[in-house]
Amino acid sequence: MFALKHKNLSGFTRIAALAALATILPGFAGIAMATTAPLTFEDVSRKIPFFHRSQDIGGNGLGGAVWFDYDRDGKIDLFLGNGPGLKCALYHNNGDGTFTDRAQGAGLAITSGVMAVVAGDLDNDGYQELLVSGDGGFLNPTPAVMRLFRNNRNGTFTDVTPASGLTLPEVQTGAALGDIDNDGLLDIFVGSPGSMPLQVQYRNRLYHNDGHLHFSDISASAGVDSAIGACVGTFSDYDRDGWIDLFVANCGTVQGQLTPMELFRNNGDGTFTEVAQQAGLHGLGLWMGLALGDFDNDGNIDVFVSNGGIAPPLGVLPHALFHNNGDGTFTDLGPQLGFDKLRWGWGNALRDFDNDGYPDLFFTGAFPNPFDPSVFLGPNGEGNYGVLMRNNRNGTWTDLSATLPHDFRHDYSSGVAAGDFDGDGFEDLVVMLTYLPPLANTSQPILMRNKGNGNHWLKVHAIGTVSNRDGVGARVSMKSVGLTQTQEIYAGSSMNSMHSQILNFGLSKQTEGTVDVLWPSGFRNRIYHVQAGEELTFPEIPCSYDEPHQSSRDYRRCVTDALGPLVRSGIVQPDQRGRILSSAIRAWHEAH
Repeated sequence: MFALKHKNLSGFTRIAALAALATILPGFAGIAMATTAPLTFEDVSRKIPFFHRSQDIGGNGLGGAVWFDYDRDGKIDLFLGNGPGLKCALYHNNGDGTFTDRAQGAGLAITSGVMAVVAGDLDNDGYQELLVSGDGGFLNPTPAVMRLFRNNRNGTFTDVTPASGLTLPEVQTGAALGDIDNDGLLDIFVGSPGSMPLQVQYRNRLYHNDGHLHFSDISASAGVDSAIGACVGTFSDYDRDGWIDLFVANCGTVQGQLTPMELFRNNGDGTFTEVAQQAGLHGLGLWMGLALGDFDNDGNIDVFVSNGGIAPPLGVLPHALFHNNGDGTFTDLGPQLGFDKLRWGWGNALRDFDNDGYPDLFFTGAFPNPFDPSVFLGPNGEGNYGVLMRNNRNGTWTDLSATLPHDFRHDYSSGVAAGDFDGDGFEDLVVMLTYLPPLANTSQPILMRNKGNGNHWLKVHAIGTVSNRDGVGARVSMKSVGLTQTQEIYAGSSMNSMHSQILNFGLSKQTEGTVDVLWPSGFRNRIYHVQAGEELTFPEIPCSYDEPHQSSRDYRRCVTDALGPLVRSGIVQPDQRGRILSSAIRAWHEAH
C-alpha cells in the first residue's frame, strides 16, 4: 500500500509530507490502521440507456445529473440533462435494480438544452422542485434558458419559470440552494461563466425565496454578484456561526485568464463578505468542481476543489484539498498529498464509499484542447482516467483508480453524482459523458454500482419543519464507539450535479450509533441507538435539548406538543413517537 499518488516519490519525500500533515492534523498521530475492507465498483450503465450530446449541437459540452426522490416512494431517482434539441431523461427507480424513463409523462422531456440540475423543495410541500440551467452561450452566442419546474405531487412537473421572478443571466452553469436568512425557505444562487464568443462576463445571481415559488433578485445588495467566471457554487456553514456561507469555484474568464476561488461569508443581515484570501483559499486556476466533507472527522467541513491538473499545454493547475482548521481558515494539503499530479477534473464526490467511517474521493473530467481540438487537454492528449482515492484514516490516501470498471481517458466526462440507488447501504456513482466525434465517440453515462463489503452503515433522511423541508444546511453528526462523523446536507455541488441528500454513515464494524442534528433554525435534536442497516427519518423538533434556561418539564412538553402534528401528518410513524421522546429526554439530562 502506498499513500501518495506517485510511486516514484522517495521515502524521504513521503515521510516529510506526513510530518507536515502531523503538524496540521495532530489527532492522526499514532492511529493504528484497521483491516481494510474492499472498495470496488461494477459498470451497470446498461440500466440507464441514454444518449447525451451537447457541444456539437450548440451546447457547452458538459452534462449534469441529480439523484432525488421525486415521487416520495422512498427510492432515489435519476434526472439527466441533455443538449439543445434532445430530450432529457427522468429514470424512475423501480426498486428492483432497474429504471424506467418517465420524463415524457412527467413533463420533463425538456429539449431546450439542460446542463446543470439541482433539486429542492422550494415551497416546503414535501415534494422537490427541479431547477435546470440552459445548455449554451458559453462556447457559442446562443443564449441559454434556465427553467424552474414545480413538482405537482402526482409524478408530474409544471414549468413555472414565467411567474417565478427568475430573471436569469444569459449564460448559467451550476446552481445551488441554501437558506441564507434562516426563514425556512431555500434561496437560489446561479453562477455564470460568461460568453466566450461575445467576450461578455455576466454576473452571478442570488434570488431570495419570497414563498409560493416566487423569487427576488438580491444579487447586488447581498454582494455576491461577482463576474469572474463561476462554474459551481455550494452553500455551507464553514465557520459554524449559524449562517450558511457560499463557496464559488471560478473556472476562468472569457479571455482565458485564471481565476481565484471565492468564499462569501454570510454576515447574518442579508449581505455577504468575500473572504477567500483571508481564509486561506489561495491560488489561481480553472476551479471547476466542489466536494465538501469532513475527511479527518474533526468536526469541521473540508473542501476539495478540482482544477486543470496536469493539462499541457497549459501546464500544471493543481487540485486543492483545503483542510478546515476550525478557526475560519483553511490549509491546502493537495500538493503534500500529490493531488497536483492528477489530471483534469470536473465533477467530484467526497463520500464514504467503503463505509469505514471516513469519506473517500472520486473525480474525473476532460476538455478539448483549444490548440488542437482532436485531443483533450492532458498528458498524451487524454482526459482524466477517473480518480478514486481511498481515505486511509491517518491523513494519507491510497490511489485505487486502477480498480474502476471504466477507463475515462478517451471520454468527454463532466458531471458526477453519488447516491445509493439500490438501497444496499453503499453509495454508487453516475458520470455524465458527452458525444463529440472524433474526439469522444461515447455518450452513454457511466453508472458504477458499489459492490460493497462487510462494513455496516446507517442512513439519515432529515426533514425540516421550522427549517427548510429538505434540511439543507443541517449539520448531522453520528457517534459510534471511538468515532464521530459530521456531514452537512447540500443542494448542488460537484459540477452541474447533485448528490443524494440521504446521508450515508459508514459504521465499519460497529452495530449502532447516536445521531445528532443541528438544524439551520438553531434547534438541536438527538436520537440514540440507531441500528446498523437502519434508514432513519429524522424530523426537526423545534425544541433544543441543550437550551440552558429550559426546565426538564417544559422541554418534555415542548417535544410532546411538536410530535402530535408530526404523527398526524405522517412524518413520524406512531411507533416512532416514543423513541423520539425518550431520546429527547435522555439528551436533555445529559446536556444538563
